[in-house]
Amino acid sequence: MKLSARHILIHIAGWLFFVLITILILNDPEQGFLKLFQNSGVIMMLTTSVVLMMAFFYLNRKLLIPEYFFQRKYFVYAITVLLFVSLLLSLPFLMRLGFDSGFDKPGQQLLNHLLSTSLLFMMVFVVSTAGPVLKRWIDAENSAVELENQRLSAELSFLKSQVNPHFLFNTLNNIYALSVNNDPVASESILKLSHLLRYLLQEAQSETVSINKEIEHLKQYIDLQKLRLTKKVNVNFEVATDSSGFSIAPLLLLPFVENAFKYGISAHEASKIDIILTFKASVFEFIVKNTLNNGSIAEIESTGIGVENVRKRLELSYPGNYELLIKNNAVSHSVYLKITGLC
Repeated sequence: MKLSARHILIHIAGWLFFVLITILILNDPEQGFLKLFQNSGVIMMLTTSVVLMMAFFYLNRKLLIPEYFFQRKYFVYAITVLLFVSLLLSLPFLMRLGFDSGFDKPGQQLLNHLLSTSLLFMMVFVVSTAGPVLKRWIDAENSAVELENQRLSAELSFLKSQVNPHFLFNTLNNIYALSVNNDPVASESILKLSHLLRYLLQEAQSETVSINKEIEHLKQYIDLQKLRLTKKVNVNFEVATDSSGFSIAPLLLLPFVENAFKYGISAHEASKIDIILTFKASVFEFIVKNTLNNGSIAEIESTGIGVENVRKRLELSYPGNYELLIKNNAVSHSVYLKITGLC
């Protein structure tokens, strides 16, 4: 990886700071800096120590940690680290320095060297190890998040793909019933169905769609359903928003409308379906209420594949930002959906 000028300057500043710390640690207040720098052998040893620690820093960061520690070659890694420690601690003896030239307390000076070198090496070891370990942890977290996003995306796509067959199944059943009775509106139903299919193919694969498109899709579906209804069925569709610019997950509302037409109409009794959509101050509310015929409650509770998919999609798309209430009684079925934070 190509290093930037800023990156190089940070490393230079870091090593200058390290050298300063090294001098401060090694300095004996009783003898002063001049006594320390008057000994050429000690200066050579300090320079060699700093160079060795720099070498270990980059070797540990670029090679030892990635190629040995992360690969679980702990024995080789430990031996290499111990070799560096041993080399640093034995420098006075390898360079034939006994701290007996120009120092009043050579034994104490040697002990100070051992302790300070150990402390400085520990600093270099921790910093050089923390970098790649932290990077590996961040990469692992990012990979886990990416995998989770891919899983959720795949699950969401699967749920959306289930909506299409479910919708087609109900609509084709309606058109079939019209064609069996030689109803002249059957051909018109097929035309409206083609418009709905175009929406499914072109828009519904997106993560979100404009609310205007979703409302238009609902209108087309309602118009398609009205073709087979009698005058005994009253359908009320209301839209009240203070903005038309927000987006919503596609095909999220359709299953509730489908169920209203599936379970809420009767050819013999008066029926009513209310569909109300409101949006105000980033709060979206959707209400569907329909009358129930005898046995409809049992049918709703035993089926509802589309509604179950909507629950899962809401949890994936709007976790913690939605409220879904479904209520049944002897004469009606109602759905209340609230989504906050839409824009």
